[in-house]
Amino acid sequence: MIQKRESLVCLSDTPYYHCVSRYVRRAWVEERSLYLSTVCAIDVFCLYRDE
Repeated sequence: MIQKRESLVCLSDTPYYHCVSRYVRRAWVEERSLYLSTVCAIDVFCLYRDE
């Protein structure tokens, strides 16, 4: 059965969970976009601005 993340993770015990999960998702999206740009006939000019 699927559960919400808020019920799976106690943020008081793991305060960095949100930051880490966001970073991992962002890295996956960037990696996947770059891969798709090599497979498909698309150009990826700028995915993210420099922070």
